[in-house]
Amino acid sequence: MPLLENFSNFTIYSTEQYDQIISELEKQLKLLHSATLEYSTKVALFEAVNNSLEHGKLPVTIQFETKDHEVQINVKDSGEGFQVSQKVNLIAEKGIEVLLEESIFSERGRGIYMMYKLVNQVIFNEKGNEVSLVINTH
Repeated sequence: MPLLENFSNFTIYSTEQYDQIISELEKQLKLLHSATLEYSTKVALFEAVNNSLEHGKLPVTIQFETKDHEVQINVKDSGEGFQVSQKVNLIAEKGIEVLLEESIFSERGRGIYMMYKLVNQVIFNEKGNEVSLVINTH
């Protein structure tokens, strides 16, 4: 049985669709081999989706793709994006552990740091309206 279908695509056109799409995403994630991997991927994915819904613009597209022992999940919204370089430079300068510790009691601002902590690789497009989460499955 393949880890996930080779390619799956979901699009959220309205907030009313959110629960239905989340349910479908959870079905995909249950196919990951370990519960820890499933949970950490779910948290990172939901942070990415929620950021797109809160800060971006509908529709939001979520794509799953498998390659060998890797899952890549892309989340893209139709908004204007954000200053990716500032956030990436801050992460490079301070490190994820320090940034997470500094923001542990903050209500906002931890989502991107959590994504970096929970998956193997986080890649933003230059515009800042698309994020790719890369998860090694072996």
